[in-house]
Amino acid sequence: MDDFLEGMRRLAAAVDVVTVADGDRRGGLTASAVTSLTVDPPMLLACVNRSASSHALIVDAGRFAVNVLPAGDQGVAAAFAGMTGLEGDDRFSVGEWREGDLGQPILTTALVSFECVIESLVGRSTHDIVIGEVQAVHLGEKTDPLLYMDRSFGTFAP
Repeated sequence: MDDFLEGMRRLAAAVDVVTVADGDRRGGLTASAVTSLTVDPPMLLACVNRSASSHALIVDAGRFAVNVLPAGDQGVAAAFAGMTGLEGDDRFSVGEWREGDLGQPILTTALVSFECVIESLVGRSTHDIVIGEVQAVHLGEKTDPLLYMDRSFGTFAP
């Protein structure tokens, strides 16, 4: 187990904020376990811990957004990772947000945001693999991504 954890810390990953709105309730979490699944139809998956405060909201809403963060949005990543003490809707006080086509919170500075409807949930151990069919894509400025590796935020510049 220790070797597995150490090995995973060496796997650099894009930093994403998974957001959700359902009526007047909003929530979100920082995730690095997000990836594309299929192109036709366009689908992606996000691994969400069932103990995360936003998990139930995502499931109840049946939709969510994935916001891929640029290097300059480390503060957004920290807020949605619970590193700042902000919870729930208060996390949206960090960064600039707008409502997407499906009513999901979209970060205006994101490299790209994907709005999805839940196609299925696959439970494994402590997490659900949330499979979403992409309904809208919001392209942002093409710039350096925010990455996470070895418990630190950083970037990659080609």
